[in-house]
Amino acid sequence: MLWTIQIATGVLVLVGQAQDLSQHKLHAMATWKRYKSGAVQFVNPARDAPQLEQAAQTGRFGKVIFMLPLLRTLDRLSARSTPQNPLVIMGLYRGNSKAHRSGIAVDIAGFGGTKIDSRETGRGLPAILAIVEALGPGEYSLGLPKPPDSDPIPLLPPPKRIPYWPYFPAPEPKVVFSNGKLVVAPKVERGRMVASRGNKLEPEILRWQNGRSAPLEDLGSPELRIALTAAPTRGVRFRSLFPDALDHLHLESR
Repeated sequence: MLWTIQIATGVLVLVGQAQDLSQHKLHAMATWKRYKSGAVQFVNPARDAPQLEQAAQTGRFGKVIFMLPLLRTLDRLSARSTPQNPLVIMGLYRGNSKAHRSGIAVDIAGFGGTKIDSRETGRGLPAILAIVEALGPGEYSLGLPKPPDSDPIPLLPPPKRIPYWPYFPAPEPKVVFSNGKLVVAPKVERGRMVASRGNKLEPEILRWQNGRSAPLEDLGSPELRIALTAAPTRGVRFRSLFPDALDHLHLESR
């Protein structure tokens, strides 16, 4: 609900103005119908299917409005999907993520018949290439799969690095000598080691940290670099590219 202020006889009056969500409902309904046909699947249907259903009915999920560019993107990707080769959605709204909480992000676990998972043969590259090719004009951010078993742990030896990875390389930690061994340096701020919410020490990452924007040139796959470089000719612009999780493509649409 948007509000304006009117002044009448010296009294401030709040006047409600309903936001037009007709286009939101239109695109959400198209995607919902494809979910009912099997062309869209959810990894967690109990959590995520009601979100899409509510958006189809009202244009929102609770107080959250899924942004129109995101709903257009879901409509576009689902229109290019079938029950045999579905668009597989891992997550829409999540309260523990700013992008998902803001209604601009979706996590995609499969597309075009290919599963997106670092631990699977092919790493999901055909699906990600197909998604990039299917995107319509707009601004996007992509969180790409990171290598498995690549998270550095403070005060332990750094993980072995994979010589080739189609996306961004494994996180590169700062290393130090401790007790005669090369170990991952803990992150230090104001003279103190930084702990995460789980009270575990955080590593000091020099390059390719999860969620931190990285240059396109650092991507390992020539095919992906070419596809991303060519995308602006179709009006597809990328605000940022960054390493993310193991088992999905994080897609933000603005």
